Amino acid sequence: MPEINLKEFDERLNSMECSQAIREIVAALRKAAEQAGPTSWIAHSGSGGGWGIRGKRDRRLVCQFDPKPTALHVCAQVPGADERELKAAGTVHLRKNGSHWVDVRDVQGAKTLEPLIARAYAEAGADLSRPASRR
Repeated sequence: MPEINLKEFDERLNSMECSQAIREIVAALRKAAEQAGPTSWIAHSGSGGGWGIRGKRDRRLVCQFDPKPTALHVCAQVPGADERELKAAGTVHLRKNGSHWVDVRDVQGAKTLEPLIARAYAEAGADLSRPASRR
């Protein structure tokens, strides 16, 4: 996906296009990632008009959020989270690439993802070149 300026993402999020509820969900999800540790944010847009933001630890993906203003939810993806874990946050679906995403419809749903984001953040920092017993 093509990258866009983070300022452009924030402007679009804070425009009349998005409801206050969407902004609050994105803020809660970003806060969860930032509480896990230093997170770099990369905004993106798609050819079909979709847009979102990816949180990374170093170069490894920790989370991804795509606001869906017309559908009144935020699609969220957390690496390593399975369908059962995501279900507590909302409706789970598979994207074309086989990754599980969840439609988060409120801040409470976003809060249920906090431990999953923290786990993804911790796993993103794990040295995968060494056997688990030596980490």
